[in-house]
Amino acid sequence: MFYSLSGMYLGSGDYFTHVKSFSFINPFRFMSGYDFHKDTKQNRTTGYKYYGEYSTHVFGKRAQNIIKTHKAKSNKVRLQYN
Repeated sequence: MFYSLSGMYLGSGDYFTHVKSFSFINPFRFMSGYDFHKDTKQNRTTGYKYYGEYSTHVFGKRAQNIIKTHKAKSNKVRLQYN
């Protein structure tokens, strides 16, 4: 079970703008949108504040925060990065 997610729902996007562009049917008609999110069990937000910040740095800071604040009965933490 995951308790939080930081990243892109669609799996890819620009590393700085976090915008994803794609075409469903017609290769000449593109749609685009901001696709970077910071979700927890209690709150789902779009991470607009990360616009212009390199994705790897955002992920690294989030991982450090999770490790520092982890207070479970076991010492195990699962961080998945794809």
